[in-house]
Amino acid sequence: MKTMSCAVVFTIAVLFSAPALAQERLGPIPPEQMTETQKQAVAEFTKVRKNGPFGFWWGYLRVPEVTIPFLEIQTYVHDVLESPKSAIGEKLTHFAILMVARQWTQQVIWSLHEANAVKSGLKPEIVSALAAGRRPAPMSDDEEILYDFCIELQQNQSVSDHTYARMLARFGEKGVAEATLLQGEYTIMSMFMNVARTPLLDPKAKPPLNMFPR
Repeated sequence: MKTMSCAVVFTIAVLFSAPALAQERLGPIPPEQMTETQKQAVAEFTKVRKNGPFGFWWGYLRVPEVTIPFLEIQTYVHDVLESPKSAIGEKLTHFAILMVARQWTQQVIWSLHEANAVKSGLKPEIVSALAAGRRPAPMSDDEEILYDFCIELQQNQSVSDHTYARMLARFGEKGVAEATLLQGEYTIMSMFMNVARTPLLDPKAKPPLNMFPR
C-alpha cells in the first residue's frame, strides 16, 4: 500500500511539473531549411522589426503567407490601439488583452502587458482580481462595460443585446470593433503560444498566472 501511495505521489508530481519541463515547439527555422516563401516573409518582417522573427512568430512562419498580415495587425495594436488614438484608449486596450491572457492562461502575453496596464491607469487591484479569475470590483463604468463585453464574447462566444448596446453607446461602432479585434487577435496569439510553449522572456521568472481548475 505504501508503494502504491509513493507511485501515485510521483505521478502527480510529474504531471504538475511537466509544463515547466516541456520543450518549446515550433521554434526557429534554420535559414537553409526555409522555403522561398518563408525567406521572403522573414525579409519583410525584418523591415518592420529589425531583429527579425522571435517567439511565437516562428509558429506563424509555418504558414508564411499569414505572417505579414498578422504583423500589420500587431503594429496597428501597438501604434494606434495602445494610444489615445483608439476609441477605447490605451488603458482599456491593455485590460482587454489581459482578459484574453487570463482566459487562455497565456503567461507571456500577461507578463508583457501587466505593467503597461497599470502604468496606463488600470488599478493594481483590478489586475490582481483578474489574475485570480474573479470579477474585479469596484470598476469604473468604462471598465465594467468593456469587461462585460469581452468576457461574454470569450466565454459565451456571443454578446447579449444589453451588453452590446452599452458598449455601442459608450464607445461607438469603432470601439466595438476594436474590442472584438483585440479578443480575436490575442486569442490566436494565445493559441500559438500555448501550442508552441513559448517561454517567458526571463527564463528564471515565475509564471504570473495560476492554471484554472479543469
